[in-house]
Amino acid sequence: MNSHAQIQVTFHWIYVLIAGAVILLFFFSLIFSQKQRSEETLRQDLVRMVESIFTAASLSEKTKTTVDTNLDQYALTFFCHEGVSEYGLKGGSGSVQDSVHPLFSPAEVQATQLSLWSLPYKLPFKIIDFLFVTSPDIKYVVVGSTPFAEEFLEETRPDMATRFRINTLAVSPGQLQAVDPGQNRQVRFIDFVGGNGGVIQEQALVPEKVRLLDDEVVTAVVFSGKDQVEYYQKKNERWQRRGKASIISLGGERDAARYAAIFAQNAELYECNMQKAFQRLQYLNEIYGGKEITTAIAGGKLQEILAYYEAHPSPSLRQSCKPYLTALQQALQAHQNTAGACLETPASCLDLLSSARQIRQDNEQLSFNNCLQLY
Repeated sequence: MNSHAQIQVTFHWIYVLIAGAVILLFFFSLIFSQKQRSEETLRQDLVRMVESIFTAASLSEKTKTTVDTNLDQYALTFFCHEGVSEYGLKGGSGSVQDSVHPLFSPAEVQATQLSLWSLPYKLPFKIIDFLFVTSPDIKYVVVGSTPFAEEFLEETRPDMATRFRINTLAVSPGQLQAVDPGQNRQVRFIDFVGGNGGVIQEQALVPEKVRLLDDEVVTAVVFSGKDQVEYYQKKNERWQRRGKASIISLGGERDAARYAAIFAQNAELYECNMQKAFQRLQYLNEIYGGKEITTAIAGGKLQEILAYYEAHPSPSLRQSCKPYLTALQQALQAHQNTAGACLETPASCLDLLSSARQIRQDNEQLSFNNCLQLY
């Protein structure tokens, strides 16, 4: 009888232990589930906050600012495919897709601050504002001395009023191998010399102290020609070319397309975001020249100007303006046709430069002859 009672007591305690373990497991799973939901809610809130910041900055022309974030524990990742950008927190859901605003950035940013800068892109009239996204934790090493390099260094000087700050370091080609990344998370080299005189080339040695960093956080952009950039990434101890892209730009100060090439992670991100600008260019061409401009039928603002001069009482003024308006119609037609081809075949985008120059020239002639301008 005693043995039977002892067995009953033993099973009783085993049952209590099992029941207790089940209850504890239930509460632990409940706590873990609640923690996951809270974490996901926090991630979604952070992504919405970043989206609001980017939207506001994209709509503010020629704006420089640095904003505080809570991203020191999270990595913000950027991706772009077929003209649609996507950004969000690494390893989480709730990313944002944007097919409108061109956004040029590293592939990944993890920092307590984001430095934002917007510049208008013109071809030849204003198309849209480009937004550059970076962080003070990324060091930009400027190699070589050219007018564009000097302008970049001047434009990226710290601004106490807006707290704008981009971490830049200017070195000569001979000082390149002595570059120290310090405590920065990433290093981007900008070779303004390029070509045969450039120091960043395929299989060239990466600076010794930079070799300690992971391959994906050490990158370079090389201005290898008048309208071309090449992208490189560290692979072990040497540079590896990762693609090239054409710069579709009319030049001038604060050239948005060239600055965009500096801040874009690689050729894919650069060209993908440029597609947004070319898509918007088609809409603007329709506003200026009409939806049937590709068939040589004037519309939009151009037709309004033509109609005004048809009814204008001064024949001499009409005669002096009409040749340039006719040339503008032809240039707009070529511009629109090329924009469509550019979206299909990126190699044809360079042809936009000739039609853009012609539009700018004809528009300047209208101003010179006291005629109504297209833009």
